[in-house]
Amino acid sequence: MEVRRFEDLEAFEARAEPHLAEREAESNLELGILDGVRSGGFGGEPPLLATVEDGGGVLGVVLRTPPFGLLLSSALPREGSVAVAEWLLGSDDPAAAIPGVQGEQAVAAAFVEAWEAGGGPRMAVHRDERIYRLTEVRTPDPGPAGVMRALRVEDRGLVVGWYRAFAIDVNDPNPMDPDVAVDRLLSASTASLGLYLWEVDSEPRSMAGHSGPTPHGMRVGPVYTPPAERRRGYAGALVAALSQRLLDEGREFCFLFTDLANPTSNHVYQEIGYEPVCEVTQWRVVEESSAAPRHSPD
Repeated sequence: MEVRRFEDLEAFEARAEPHLAEREAESNLELGILDGVRSGGFGGEPPLLATVEDGGGVLGVVLRTPPFGLLLSSALPREGSVAVAEWLLGSDDPAAAIPGVQGEQAVAAAFVEAWEAGGGPRMAVHRDERIYRLTEVRTPDPGPAGVMRALRVEDRGLVVGWYRAFAIDVNDPNPMDPDVAVDRLLSASTASLGLYLWEVDSEPRSMAGHSGPTPHGMRVGPVYTPPAERRRGYAGALVAALSQRLLDEGREFCFLFTDLANPTSNHVYQEIGYEPVCEVTQWRVVEESSAAPRHSPD
């Protein structure tokens, strides 16, 4: 089993994308990130691009855009996870000094076991998530009052604050600068990136964005409602309306990630038509004194 590193993006795409597209929902994050790399959406250090191969066939894809953690594609065999860990531990590439890893539960757990056994820094579970896919929207009935509208320049200050609050809510270890994120949205000239607000009586009450296009779909997120406006159905109505818009524009699927520790969001999204695909785990390097209890992959 071989881990094959790529320096050329086009060569990597030619090798990796067909494999990722076979499980488009499970690989929606990797496919979306590749689109961002292709369009220059990630600056800083060069990305880490690799495939795991055996006998000429691609078994998995390895992707990292610093400063973010490592992504392992779905259904990577245990031996593949072990091979990636050993390869990184033996590499002097700066991008190999990972702050964490994300993948389907068993895939990520196998990597972490091999990583730590090989002398890598200890990791602990940061968050358990679930990927959902939608092909048909079920509009909330009765839905809340309000309408969806696109982000405007005059919303900038409000949405910057909401982005900051969202990063705190989800305990994002690598949040994008809110000012940069919102300015990028305001200047976006592509259908691949957007943000919408749910407005009631001319006042924004919730926001939902989309990014990360895949061959046939689009990832929805972030979704945020300030605490004072929650439990009124605004986020569900907004995600339903945005998902329908994306389908109407020609997408076959919409995808989103949820925190498994948040039963409300998992219920709301299923109510509007999102169906569970798989569960993924984010692991983060931690100081030994602050390491959290281990989570079983079962």
